Amino acid sequence: NRQSTRYSAHGLHEYKGKFNPQMVRAILNILGIPIGARVIDPFCGSGTSLLECVHLGMRAVGTDINPLAVFIANAKLAAIGIPAAELRESLRAALKRYKTTKPPAGDGARRDYMLAWFDADVFDTIERLRGAIEKGDSACAAPLLAVASNLLRDYSLQDPNDLRIRRRKSPLPAKPFIAAFEEAAVQFLGKLEDAQSVLTHAASGSKAVLHDSRELDAGQLGNGALFDCALTSPPYATALPYIDTQRMSLVWLGLIP
Repeated sequence: NRQSTRYSAHGLHEYKGKFNPQMVRAILNILGIPIGARVIDPFCGSGTSLLECVHLGMRAVGTDINPLAVFIANAKLAAIGIPAAELRESLRAALKRYKTTKPPAGDGARRDYMLAWFDADVFDTIERLRGAIEKGDSACAAPLLAVASNLLRDYSLQDPNDLRIRRRKSPLPAKPFIAAFEEAAVQFLGKLEDAQSVLTHAASGSKAVLHDSRELDAGQLGNGALFDCALTSPPYATALPYIDTQRMSLVWLGLIP
């Protein structure tokens, strides 16, 4: 009775208003887009269409002006191309490093902003975890950081049930952040491993680009900017407060000041 929309790497990070992966696949099937085709998504968001194209052996390029969207999309594309066992080992190593990692030095404005929205002990945990992940295999860092980013709102002083900027009245989760992170990462890697076990022709070379799609040129897209298909779900310009909802991840990941 419920459609699965978080299989493979689709469930790596929540993103409000995102494309339905089954809709992407249906459109590609109806249009008869073949294996090896090049697809462009000018409003790619968190990369649902890009990942579905990879599943089908197509090469996809997406653009978006939201840095978090591009980060998540590329993290999904990286994850599907790395054996789940390798990511699992990177997770184990990061959790081990976390125990001895000190929080990275950061600028005062960033620290002040984060401490306005996180209790000091939670802030210390997420900063140490970020440092531990970034010290590991660079190829595995983005998927693991995305898992952590997806938990930030739940552990912040922001009301996690409100997309706008409002202080929470409910207590913070009882489960420590690091335990929630490990649990979420293990669950994600299980879904990733299931997907990788059935993929037969996943294409490489797909990517998301931080850029305004109205100002693209061929040099930014490669191969003469020729595509066999354009597929997109335009942004909800006024219905969703993207920055209000995503601001803590944007700052924590260093994507905006």
